[in-house]
Amino acid sequence: MDTRNTTILVVDDEPNNLRVLSTILNKRGYKVQKAICGNLALKAALASPPDLILLDIIMPKINGYEVCKQLKSIDNTREIPVIFLSALDQTTDKVKAFELGGVDYITKPFQVEEVLARIENQLTIRNLQNKLQKQNDRLQREIEARKQAEHKKDELISIVSHELRTPLACIKTALELLSTGHYGVLEAKGHQFIDIALTNSDRLLRLLNDLLDLERIEAGIDLTSRENCNIADLMEQAADSLQAMSEQAEVKVSLSTIPVKRYVNPDHIIQVLTNLLSNAIKFSTPGSTVWLTAELPETGDVEAGSNPQLQSLLIKVKDRGRGIPSDKLESIFGRFKQVYPSDAHQKGGYGLGLAICRSIIEQYGGKIWVESSLGGGSTFYFTLPDLPPNYPEFYEGSERAIDLAAR
Repeated sequence: MDTRNTTILVVDDEPNNLRVLSTILNKRGYKVQKAICGNLALKAALASPPDLILLDIIMPKINGYEVCKQLKSIDNTREIPVIFLSALDQTTDKVKAFELGGVDYITKPFQVEEVLARIENQLTIRNLQNKLQKQNDRLQREIEARKQAEHKKDELISIVSHELRTPLACIKTALELLSTGHYGVLEAKGHQFIDIALTNSDRLLRLLNDLLDLERIEAGIDLTSRENCNIADLMEQAADSLQAMSEQAEVKVSLSTIPVKRYVNPDHIIQVLTNLLSNAIKFSTPGSTVWLTAELPETGDVEAGSNPQLQSLLIKVKDRGRGIPSDKLESIFGRFKQVYPSDAHQKGGYGLGLAICRSIIEQYGGKIWVESSLGGGSTFYFTLPDLPPNYPEFYEGSERAIDLAAR
């Protein structure tokens, strides 16, 4: 250990003790400050804070306990390690020293090697603490910088989405009017170009709507607008809304429901179900089946439930599609995340659907995850806890509830 830049303040009302300790420490390479009483010790520590203090207890006017107490009450000296060095050897004396903030206690008469070893040990600990604090400060700065960058990105997406939505809707309307032929007869090629433009306008509008949905949901769902909904009805509505899509893809949707009610906003749950079902249909082969099921597992069987006191309904969407690589199982729930880059063009969508699903489910106190194997299909799971009408105030012990209540 490099001792050349390390300063130790030795406090003792016996001049001989000061001389002996100073000699020992100087030989080891430490810089030494000396104080023969408590008042001088406090002045020295405040004027030039040392790296460590060796402190006697029995001294006139201000004893070592009081010196330590005052040092620990001052910001500039609070973190300086204090090792008590005293002839008092009762357990109560040692306990009091530690209660006041001492880091170690050496009984007089002392052994030189013991004193040096204990000093080095405390200086090593302090050095590690300082390094850890610097790392924490650096990480905190990085986190804040990333948060600011993320906020600016979200703000930009929000502004762009809002600003583009209206003119894009106008362009789409104009194209639809042109396609009617009321403003001039179009050649076949003209109709083809308008159809292409309309298709891409629809895709852009879906992207903007998804971005705005995600922005609104992540800002905080209004849980006061919930209704006591039969989840089976919502599952049937979601499946019915995708009937044309499933028929075109030649994929059968198999539904297995149970009559369970939950306090939810029906639009939120239908949005989750349609996102998961449409993905399953898109990635299934003609002639295959997609399963949508609901069940109430035994307590402890559900991986998710953020709140063990609230029984969770488990909903599954299962397909026999191409599957998802294991290294993508977590990342696909992020914004603009897709298993394969070509999916945006070939299958449609921009990788926002699952991010929307996750945000909705987590704000209802549940969890969403996926199990998959390449070539063996995928199963998406999500849970809906049995939240009471006055959630989140109902369960004060839930961190998620507290977070929602603060929104």
